[in-house]
Amino acid sequence: AVVPIYVSVVADNAHPPVFGSMSYSPSITETISIGQPIVRVSATDLDCDDDVYYSIEGGNIGGIFDVNAVTGDIIAIKPVDRDVTNKFNLIVSASDTGSPSR
Repeated sequence: AVVPIYVSVVADNAHPPVFGSMSYSPSITETISIGQPIVRVSATDLDCDDDVYYSIEGGNIGGIFDVNAVTGDIIAIKPVDRDVTNKFNLIVSASDTGSPSR
């Protein structure tokens, strides 16, 4: 007896997401509205089938900011007080949905 076997070769996750800019430097005022977008970070993945997701990994003193995991929009989720903190150095990561995730 003979049986055909069809083997599909799928692409592996060879590339991590890469940000379009090495840094972002928006300025805000203390009167910024909660939920108002401050800046949108953006990364692309050469493995074009992979979605990119964003998260804040560090520098979010007081939990003032949040990032939309899908769009990359950074927003204030709490009031900003310049007398308490006048500069934030957020670390945002981009990861993909490939296997293994990068």
